[in-house]
Amino acid sequence: MDNVDLLSILGLVIFGLVFGVLTARSSNKREKLRGGAVARFFHFSACALMAALTPAVLVMAVFMHPEWVTIGGISIAPIVQMLGIAVALAALAVLLLIPYALLEQPARAAWEQQQIDQGWTEKDARTSGL
Repeated sequence: MDNVDLLSILGLVIFGLVFGVLTARSSNKREKLRGGAVARFFHFSACALMAALTPAVLVMAVFMHPEWVTIGGISIAPIVQMLGIAVALAALAVLLLIPYALLEQPARAAWEQQQIDQGWTEKDARTSGL
């Protein structure tokens, strides 16, 4: 691995972190996260991976120039390597969303249960000013 490869990977990590924060923040604005800090971590990690997916493939194609690889007598073209990395990043993001969903779903269900409209209560009548 030479300096260009290391700088490319470092750039992708920074890109993923920066745009992962922006993506997670945008997602949180649309729909509030209620699962706690651990759920936020999994959500952010998945956002960072998805944000870095396309740039990772482009950086590999432009800067890293993957070579033909032979594994078990089968030659693997560079495009297959790039697609493999893209699928691996997407799969890892989906795997990170599974614990997020397991943490978020009960918290969201409890919040929705609290939000059920209880109708016009005596407290509402007293504070309405009518």
